[in-house]
Amino acid sequence: MSIIKIGIVGASGYSGIELLKQLIRHPKAEVTVITSGTYVGKQLSSINPYFKGKLDIQFTVLNYDHIKNNCDVLFFATPSGTAMQHAHHFYDSLVKLIDISGDFRLTSNEDYIKWYKKEHTDDKSLNKWVYGLTEVFKEDITKTNYLSNPGCYPTSILLALLPFLKLYQPNSPIICDAKSGVSGKGKKITEDSLYLECNENFLAYKVVGHQHTPEIERGIQLFTGINTHIVFTPHLIPMDRGILSTIYVNITNTSLTENKIQSHFESFYKDSPFIKILEKGSFPQTKNVSYTNECHISIALDDRTGILKIISVIDNLIKGASGSALQNMNIMFGLEETTGLI
Repeated sequence: MSIIKIGIVGASGYSGIELLKQLIRHPKAEVTVITSGTYVGKQLSSINPYFKGKLDIQFTVLNYDHIKNNCDVLFFATPSGTAMQHAHHFYDSLVKLIDISGDFRLTSNEDYIKWYKKEHTDDKSLNKWVYGLTEVFKEDITKTNYLSNPGCYPTSILLALLPFLKLYQPNSPIICDAKSGVSGKGKKITEDSLYLECNENFLAYKVVGHQHTPEIERGIQLFTGINTHIVFTPHLIPMDRGILSTIYVNITNTSLTENKIQSHFESFYKDSPFIKILEKGSFPQTKNVSYTNECHISIALDDRTGILKIISVIDNLIKGASGSALQNMNIMFGLEETTGLI
């Protein structure tokens, strides 16, 4: 296959920089356009010396015609609200679009008003976009030109939860308790991301109304066909990167043993190179997936209470953002999904 020419909108953010680091190692990729609202006219290496001698490119303004003429795929590594303003300018072109923000993850303008507190300016096009949880919706990803990359919390939770929902549909709410490194909140400065606020501190935030709640519920609906509610609580941990999610499911079916569930998970992900189901009694640690596109999962069934605990870890900037986006790009262009990622 010929070289894939790549553009990145918002290339100076955390996800954009991580994506660039992966792309310079990708044997079939050439970065041709990077945009930034802050660094227009500056060399990439001037804001991040890592790229000196590796990628000689300059930040530009977002120019639709220039991108159409110089890119095969365009990534939006932007805050929510940006991609929806610009994506529709490319629907008449051959450029494939991958949105790493949350602009095309839900199904209606009403949902965006409720959860993101803003109007969706391209809501009539929401049905064009495929939800790109790679290991679960791979067949749909192969057919689309418009891909909505999952959020970091939903990735860690859905990869751990969905296989189990093939075995059992719980009657009580599913509890999703998740902890993220500070980079999970993005590069925009907020009070609780300041060093003196987050160092030596541990806090829950957006305890009710987090925008990833409906995304997780939509992922469940897409997979099972069933509408359900989850209880999701995100927390901030004073480390750079990584997410650990613990999911609690009440099981009333006593025929579901831990060994049966373990075997099911191993079978479900047997062809997924980035998913590791840990042995019984071994539990995931964020340091073991840091700077990788892997997700490690373990299960433990508490026979005393009938509660199944499913634990997963990912690197929020890679498997939770740029790595899964690149994995999806590979699939969209007919490449091995591991290309540039191993």
